[in-house]
Parts: sequence; structure tokens; C-alpha cells
Amino acid sequence: MNHSAHTANRRAGWGSLVSGAVLLGLLLSISLAALACSDQEQPLQGVSDQSGMPAEDVVTVSGQARVLVAPDEAVLYVGVETTADDAATAVDQNSQQMQSVLDALREAGIPDENLQASNVTVYPERQPVPLPQQGETQPEPPVTYRASNTVTVVVQDLSKVGDVFAAAVEAGANNVRGPEWRLSENSPAIQEALRQAVAAARNKAETLAEAADVGLGRIVALREESSSTPTAMDFSQERAMAADSVTPPPVRPGDIEVMANVTASYRLEH
Repeated sequence: MNHSAHTANRRAGWGSLVSGAVLLGLLLSISLAALACSDQEQPLQGVSDQSGMPAEDVVTVSGQARVLVAPDEAVLYVGVETTADDAATAVDQNSQQMQSVLDALREAGIPDENLQASNVTVYPERQPVPLPQQGETQPEPPVTYRASNTVTVVVQDLSKVGDVFAAAVEAGANNVRGPEWRLSENSPAIQEALRQAVAAARNKAETLAEAADVGLGRIVALREESSSTPTAMDFSQERAMAADSVTPPPVRPGDIEVMANVTASYRLEH
């Protein structure tokens, strides 16, 4: 090999080494850049509350409120029960008697939207028979059929509850229960209880923030649950006999307790 060829080979070798070094450096630069981007995009790992904020920046408290308020609705459960030797007759008699009751309720001022059928049944009843004498066979007990129909009646004028009860019994209702006192869906008592519960939660949060020597910021999460508990029924007339005239029973509605519970989270300002 002459000198020129040897020199060319050496230059080619150096060129390959240089190209390899450049390529390796480029790959390392790309890897480091990707790692840096990955570090920047990776979110900080820590404990957060439901609002997505770190738990150390939020205080979560609960608030309760109790409001006593007079009911604005009463519910009566008005039923008719009839018996007959066959199911068809029992149902037919029951339907006619219940129609008379519904007509009387409408005359007492109850609109159709406040009358709702809640239970209609017909079933057989075996009547008891005396025990057979010695040597006699046991006779088949006679079977009668009982039909039952119950209507839920919503009374919005509480001064008429007793009159409605009496009108139903006079018309043929023989299974009446109630009244059950309750609040209508648009009662302002529920909103008032919620306002008081939120105020109680805010007061707790302010006390905790002051004790921790930090400021209390805006609310970041709020969850509520409210319920009302009706009072016990005042009177009932189970399987009463229909009468020409029934004295309206005395009615005195009691207060309803409305409970509201809320859970609130507030930002803490350091």
C-alpha cells in the first residue's frame, strides 16, 4: 500500500469515528430533552381533597340546622272493604261504594289531582267451621271473597281535615287512617334550614382558621342533604261502619321538625 492510500484510509476511519460521536451526542441530547419535558409535565404527587386542591390548603367542616314549622298538608288514607260469596260480586260492590266515597270527597273540596288510588286487592277468605264429630268427615270450609280499595287523599286546607274524614265515612269508607302531617315540596322551611346549616358551617370554618392563625378564603365545595319528619297520625278509623251522620273528629296539627345537614370546604389563605 502506498503512502497516499494509507493516508486516505486513516482519514476515512477518523471520519467514521467523528460521525459516530456526533450521532451519539445527538441521541443523548434528545434523551435529556425528553426527560426534562417529562419532568415538567409530571404533576406533583400529594394528598388533595375533593376540590382538587392540596389538603393542607383546605378546611372541611359540617353544619347542621333544625327548624320547627307548622305543616301545610295533611294526608288521609281512605279505604273501602267489601265481602261477597264470589270475587266478581265483591269487586262490583266495592267499586260502587268507593265511587260514592270519591264523589263525597270531591264535594268536600278535594280536587282530582289530590286523589290517588294506592292499593286495590281482592282475595279469598276461608271461614272457620266447627270440628267434626267422631266418625264424621271434615267439611270443606266455605270461602268468601274480600275486595279492598284504598285512596290517598291530600288535604291542603288543614281546617277541613276533620270534615273530609267525616264525609268519607258517611259515604261508605270503612277503613280510614290519618292524618299524616307533612310539608309540601315548595315549603320555605327547607330553604331556611339549609341557610342556617351553611351559616353554621361557615362559623366553624372561621373559628378553625382563626385558631390556626390563617385566613379563610372562598368556599370550594359544598354538599347538602335535608329531610323532614312528619308527626304521628292523630286518629284512625279502622273498618268503621258507615253512618248517616259522623261528627268530625278534632284535629290539631303538630309542628314538623326539618333537619338540614351540609358539608363545606373552604380555601385557607396563609
